[in-house]
Amino acid sequence: MTFRRFVLQPAAEIAPKTIHPVIGWSIERLLLHLNAARNQAVILSPSEALRTKLADRVAERFAAQRVERPAFKTADQLWPPDYSTWLAFESPASPAVPARTKSTKLAYAAAEFPKLTVLLDGEDDAPRAVKSQWSAIVRQPGRGPTLRLQLADPAAIEVEVVAAIESVWPDLGPAGGNRIE
Repeated sequence: MTFRRFVLQPAAEIAPKTIHPVIGWSIERLLLHLNAARNQAVILSPSEALRTKLADRVAERFAAQRVERPAFKTADQLWPPDYSTWLAFESPASPAVPARTKSTKLAYAAAEFPKLTVLLDGEDDAPRAVKSQWSAIVRQPGRGPTLRLQLADPAAIEVEVVAAIESVWPDLGPAGGNRIE
């Protein structure tokens, strides 16, 4: 529910101060985030191969572009550089902020955060140290709207991620008519 506008809008009218038990953000803050944050998503996984393949498919489908991770205080903690791939989307309703544009004082504190974080558990053959570090990363609160997938099937992962992106950016159509088959 943390990134689904059709759930957050009515929930914000009924119970705006309700705190999401996993994310730790209120319903009204989650909705504000979808409205005010950058048009970016992060794919976060200990598997570089999985991250790269998914980022390529998302970029192809939605004409997204890989961008550098913004530099802000909690970026390394919430989205470690070794495990993250950042993508920017240009939505017809709200154009993406250029990746290298330095922002001035933002009205919304978490506006530098991505609108969506996708957590993909890595492959089972990851070294024990990586699994331990990944476990700590996954449990970090404060990341905002997050989709966590514990799936092994790349096709199922892609379907879930495409649905999440379409929930965050409902007016974002496929680039060149690319549909999932």
